[in-house]
Amino acid sequence: MHEALGALRPSSLAGMSPVPRSAATLAADLSSWAASGRIEAERVLGGATAQSATFEAMRQQDGVDSDREMETLLALERAYASNAKVLQAVDEMLQTMLRLT
Repeated sequence: MHEALGALRPSSLAGMSPVPRSAATLAADLSSWAASGRIEAERVLGGATAQSATFEAMRQQDGVDSDREMETLLALERAYASNAKVLQAVDEMLQTMLRLT
């Protein structure tokens, strides 16, 4: 078994050179290859996370706060309705005064 594991054999794995390797060397190369892939994936994920956080901050900065806009719109609507009632009352008083004279 020691001889079989130590025998040099060419690798047929995609992405690896076909240089003959022993089982121990192949295991070490595969482990290194997997670690390199993991590090690259973490680098990409870190960049994507940073980009996402930046986009979210920009969206919050430049975006419209719909709740705040709705509150403002409702306040304006109430003020308009109140002013309309005041003008209606003034109009009725003026009409009453004109009828009395």
